[in-house]
Amino acid sequence: MIYKYDLLSYYLNRFAIEMISFVSAYLITDTNKNRNPEKYFQCFHILAQSGISIILFLDKQLQNTPEENKLKQYNNVQIVEYISIDKSWIPDNITLDDIILPSNRNLGKDSIEYLSIQLMKMKLVNDARKYIPPECKYLAWIDFGIFHMISDIPN
Repeated sequence: MIYKYDLLSYYLNRFAIEMISFVSAYLITDTNKNRNPEKYFQCFHILAQSGISIILFLDKQLQNTPEENKLKQYNNVQIVEYISIDKSWIPDNITLDDIILPSNRNLGKDSIEYLSIQLMKMKLVNDARKYIPPECKYLAWIDFGIFHMISDIPN
């Protein structure tokens, strides 16, 4: 039986090691406070152990913390900037009530903060261009907690 974890690991290692640098970020938000940050960091460690090149943007609140120190153990992970959520694209007088979203959205998650993060991804990939290792030809986004979505991770 082939598991999703095995397929993702295969493609990350087969095609990404030398050609692609992945860009990721972890931001502390009101939206993700109900999620277990420890679980997200465990998931990221699985990703980092794959050996792929990762350009990482971290929340300013994580600077000089044990979490940051654990991430620095990986030679393939570059912590490049400490950031906070950029909501500059949203006018101050706009609220979530003013934005028309599908009625079946996740009301607890789909907030101005969350939507801002989704838009920031493109900006962060662009900002990461100045940190690309010489051997890499491409940049791609990968979610910090990508392995949170995969249930068949071996122990």
